[in-house]
Amino acid sequence: MGKHKDLELDVLKLPLVEFVKVKGLQLRYFNKDQDAKALADLFNTIWKESSGPEMTLSEARARELPENRVILGEIDGQLVGFVIFDLLEEEGEKKGIFRFIGVRKEYRGRKIASAMAFRAGEDLLRFGITKVKSFIPEKNTEALKLMNFFGFEKKKDLEYTPKLPS
Repeated sequence: MGKHKDLELDVLKLPLVEFVKVKGLQLRYFNKDQDAKALADLFNTIWKESSGPEMTLSEARARELPENRVILGEIDGQLVGFVIFDLLEEEGEKKGIFRFIGVRKEYRGRKIASAMAFRAGEDLLRFGITKVKSFIPEKNTEALKLMNFFGFEKKKDLEYTPKLPS
């Protein structure tokens, strides 16, 4: 548990924008049989570098993730990032939630996180979801800047323990 910012985005208030394209970046859904170890390794590497609460992802737990709720980013066949998203219900309204977004340190600043988040947002829109949340550790200024770029607005400060979708 740690201090987080509760952020929310109303997708319908955003101007129409062209999909973020990153040279050489391939986006695809997670395949638990092929990707569980690589996702767990990347998640743990990125999470150690973050300012979030202590947390690890085991290969076994990665295999339990819904494949259609994890988008992977690859460049030249190497896994460089991921977004893990989910659905939640809040005050009787279904919303999307970006649970985790991570990019290898050496690939940051190339709009990879933006491209993955836009792709996840497209998926959420297909489910009829127009509001998306994210709980960002208040110390993680990089992630807060990214969410601000997307148009997320702060709702409140809260104590939050990150969870993986099941």
